[in-house]
Amino acid sequence: MIDKKFKMDTFIVEILEKESFDNFSISQLRDAYMGLCKNKSSVESRKFVYKQVLRLVKFGGLIKEGDKNSHHATYKKTYLFSKITFSKRNKIAINNLESKLHEYKVDMISTVSESEEYLQLAKFFPCMEAELKEQHHLASDKSSKLLGQIKAVKTLITLQEGL
Repeated sequence: MIDKKFKMDTFIVEILEKESFDNFSISQLRDAYMGLCKNKSSVESRKFVYKQVLRLVKFGGLIKEGDKNSHHATYKKTYLFSKITFSKRNKIAINNLESKLHEYKVDMISTVSESEEYLQLAKFFPCMEAELKEQHHLASDKSSKLLGQIKAVKTLITLQEGL
């Protein structure tokens, strides 16, 4: 086995690990990738797939056949390919998690501000102090829940990136 783990997108690894997927072009890999990953354009997918293939060629897991700058080149798995330990990384999942994290952080800031505002309002409207303190407690409970969600998503992002 190779001592070093090779980080690569989950979908690309899933495609390349199939025995039947060998002697392929960038376009063939891109099409297979787009079948699994629906949220990227053809151009984005081609660039992403090409970068992943170049990394594998440099690492020795694939060999390029054809002219140096040819768009008709094909890639074959080498003996080393079967010895690579892939660490699967799903950039789409990480991006979705980071988006969710940002959303939770915005909600957290809003909820903390809301909670603080209820306390300020209670000073100016002493006749409504009981109702405003109740709203303050509800907002505080919501911010505690959001804090837990933020921690959970941060932990999952760390775990995904560590793969």
